[in-house]
Amino acid sequence: MLAFYAGTGVICLLLVGFYFAWTPVRVWYWEREVLNAEPVASPDMTLKADSSGLLPVFGPGPRTIAARKLANCGAQAEPAFRRLLQTGDSRFRVEVVRAIYGSKHLWALPLLIEMTADEDPRVVREAIGGADSIVADRSFTSGGWMDNPGPQQAVVDSCRKKLLAWWKREGKAKYGRGE
Repeated sequence: MLAFYAGTGVICLLLVGFYFAWTPVRVWYWEREVLNAEPVASPDMTLKADSSGLLPVFGPGPRTIAARKLANCGAQAEPAFRRLLQTGDSRFRVEVVRAIYGSKHLWALPLLIEMTADEDPRVVREAIGGADSIVADRSFTSGGWMDNPGPQQAVVDSCRKKLLAWWKREGKAKYGRGE
């Protein structure tokens, strides 16, 4: 009888340990996948063939897909994103920042604000687009600016100013986690 209770206790401990270790293990795994994923030919878009093989279909590359899965791990993935975005390769940063889109990534808003200071306008453009998709009640972009693959510096600078002004005015207090 004692063995039954001891075995049940060990199983419970394993389940609790697995519960607390699951997200950090996922973050570690997807960070490695992002680092090892194949880069796309152009950081602006990825050309794929549709199921018939006749029409080009634009979509995310393998690195962006892995980074999206990393972003889905939640706020615990922020340190991994910070490590990934410190690389010197701007094409790498573009693909990683592109993964942070959608309202469920509120935790990444301060990170995207920091990325608007990047020297590559493509990274800045993706960071502004990500912030625009996260904050549903505001728009920082001019209509249709993301449809054009090239970063127009004047438009990017204008959108960056709007985003940073909003961040100083109300965003930092609402989403900045006391920074």
